[in-house]
Amino acid sequence: MLKGVFMIRSCFLSVLVFVSFTASAQEFTYRVGPMDTHDLVDCFNRGKLIAADFAIKANVTVTDVDCLVLSTLKEIDLIIRYESDQAVEITTTVPDRFSHHAVGFWKTKQDCESKLLTNVQIFKDETQLEPFTSYCFSSNGVGALDWGIRIDAIGTGSKRPFTIDLFTDAMPINPSVQTVVKELADFHALFSEKLTHVAFIPHSPYFDLYWQYYGTAKRDLDLHTFFQYADANLCDQELKDLRAIATANAIGHVSSFCGALSPKSKSRDLFLLYEKGLLKLKKTTEDFKSFAKCLEAKRATVEKYRVAMGNKVLGGLCIKEPGGPFLVSLLIQSTSTSTSSD
Repeated sequence: MLKGVFMIRSCFLSVLVFVSFTASAQEFTYRVGPMDTHDLVDCFNRGKLIAADFAIKANVTVTDVDCLVLSTLKEIDLIIRYESDQAVEITTTVPDRFSHHAVGFWKTKQDCESKLLTNVQIFKDETQLEPFTSYCFSSNGVGALDWGIRIDAIGTGSKRPFTIDLFTDAMPINPSVQTVVKELADFHALFSEKLTHVAFIPHSPYFDLYWQYYGTAKRDLDLHTFFQYADANLCDQELKDLRAIATANAIGHVSSFCGALSPKSKSRDLFLLYEKGLLKLKKTTEDFKSFAKCLEAKRATVEKYRVAMGNKVLGGLCIKEPGGPFLVSLLIQSTSTSTSSD
């Protein structure tokens, strides 16, 4: 083992850090983003502090510090290159910069910073790790909730923060957003997981539904849209049947709701949030000229398929193909990992 003094380099700074390394050291990259600044010089100054702290706490040799401007989002990421026998395990609240873009849970920097200490404590309690950096970042106007929190710690926590991001083209109307959030929290509680944040963000012509929780695994969920009903009462009627099916059968139901772009809209979309691999959806071949005719025949249609396919047929809902007839969509208990629907 050789010990010495090595230099962290960037075009703006030089910092001496005492470290140790072996002959088998390799170069790795630690990327921190988005940073809490949109100023390149400020990024390098902040990067100096983060890199020096990272080098000491991770016991690695930092070889380079750089700042990368993401022109499409006008965000800046900090790039730290370091040498070590193996990559340093980082537990972070922003592992993938989210699946579509870096978005947050607060409208303003002030709102975010007022929650920072609370969220750091939740991170410590859930992961059992001590953060070495935490701050509020802005996605520079990408979403309506522009401000998010990044918290990083070295090591593998007993639990990790996960973010799930799904598209939907409506906000929950029945039941309310608050009820959907409670059902989401209840679902994660089944796995001893803590739900921390939920957001519905409008991105015309759709909404972005995303949430964060602490757990040991990322849940594989899907949000399925059945049909847009011209009358809200019709959606409410099928929602009642859907929830009755979910209550009577273990189909991985997380939540279901009738939604719309606006509460003033007369039409409603029916949604089901469920665990993949536990449920399949299959459209029947019988078609009906009206929604009323479909409702009249729904029970008999479901029973016919139950006789043919067995008790894995849990029930059905009346839907309408775009530009086509009304038909019954069967809800089928899945016996495989396949989640295909037709």
